[in-house]
Amino acid sequence: MNRSKKEARIESRVMLIGIAGLILVFITSLVFIVSALTSDDKTALQNELNNLTLKLSSQGYDWLADYSMLKLINTDNLMLSNDNKMLT
Repeated sequence: MNRSKKEARIESRVMLIGIAGLILVFITSLVFIVSALTSDDKTALQNELNNLTLKLSSQGYDWLADYSMLKLINTDNLMLSNDNKMLT
């Protein structure tokens, strides 16, 4: 009788390990799928940013897309005139 209880405990532990393994595989698959979708979204957003930057440059607003110039403007409280000369 003791042997059958011991066997039942072993079977239940094996079953729990199996279920835990399945859950781990499911979660890993889900994380992989979500990261793949996020990668596609990042690519789409980067393409959109590149297109907007090109449009700004082609219309004469390239100083808006020059991130180093914008950082300088924000940190030093300077402004640009239409001919890109610094104003204090």
